[in-house]
Amino acid sequence: MENIRNNQEERKQIETINEPENLAVVVIKPDAVDRADEVVRRLEHEGFSIQKRVRKILPEKFVDSRSENFPLDIQKETGKYLTTASSEIILLKGGDDIVEKLKFVTGENTNPGKSDKGSIRAIFGEHFPRKTDDGNDFFRNAIHRPANEEERKSDLEQFRDIL
Repeated sequence: MENIRNNQEERKQIETINEPENLAVVVIKPDAVDRADEVVRRLEHEGFSIQKRVRKILPEKFVDSRSENFPLDIQKETGKYLTTASSEIILLKGGDDIVEKLKFVTGENTNPGKSDKGSIRAIFGEHFPRKTDDGNDFFRNAIHRPANEEERKSDLEQFRDIL
């Protein structure tokens, strides 16, 4: 009888992990990948559970999909930056309002200098912009997280084969 109860509890835990609304993908970008363990500790401290970590160069398809609305020089810089060095792709679990929790922990603004002081972007991102060929500011902000529910689902789909 106890074995049956333990098997039911294990199945329930597996089902909870597989509920996609509780999951999201974050990407520790190349500028912060050497400090990935620190970023992960911070995510865990904030209540996120790490399901899987993979270090590799990001697929161009993902980079293109996240920068398609940027000016062309920012798109070019983003592509060069994210497809020439390894990032750490992380599947994490964080509850029903995972997107809002991630915004709070990582920083709402993509400019690390304008993110909340205790956020991952403020702590691990570069505060001084690099200039693109067209003179636009380009910030290396340490981490990608989904901006909204649609992007969360898209990230999960794009990284399904990796994670």
